[in-house]
Amino acid sequence: MGLVKNIVGFNYFDYKYYFVDTNIWIAFLKYTILSDSDKDVEPYIAFLEDIINHNERLNQLPASIAKKGTYVKIVLSNTLLSEIINTSLREIFMKEYFGQAKYKQYTFKNDYRDNVNSDYNTQLPILLDDIKSYKEHIIQIEDYFTNIQYSDLLNKLKPSMDYNDMYFEYIIQSSGLEICLITHDGDFCPTTFPILTLNKSLLRK
Repeated sequence: MGLVKNIVGFNYFDYKYYFVDTNIWIAFLKYTILSDSDKDVEPYIAFLEDIINHNERLNQLPASIAKKGTYVKIVLSNTLLSEIINTSLREIFMKEYFGQAKYKQYTFKNDYRDNVNSDYNTQLPILLDDIKSYKEHIIQIEDYFTNIQYSDLLNKLKPSMDYNDMYFEYIIQSSGLEICLITHDGDFCPTTFPILTLNKSLLRK
């Protein structure tokens, strides 16, 4: 059976750990904070909601019964968290503040973050609180940077792949956990771990 599977109709019980790529996190946070989504990302959002609802149902059971259940966890590393926060501020809040058509005309640091008239100081706590609200559904893992020579990491980097995407693959492979990646990024190349996606080019791989 291939490592890449369509997320539509996939049973979230099949894996205990899911590494959610940044692009899916952004879509999910945009939905939860702004109630904004499009049809292309709705299956990803629904899948994450199924995981969260499953865990919350277990939490409502008596402890003696709940401990016999299996919690499904969303995997989070420091590298991933950094990218989620930085990208969300640009792709959700800065874009919302300046408008979809105009936001690329502005710089994040000077025009948004350091602009006393922008809503940055209001939106940052909202973003952080939203991310923190999923604490019970998250398992933190290491980034394993000291386990490998940085030159070996650079040797793994291909022209068609973003460095962080390559590093996410390294984190998953180094974790010792059976982790399934959820992504819409076609740059990923299935090697040793399963991937859930709607990306047509990735599904063809």
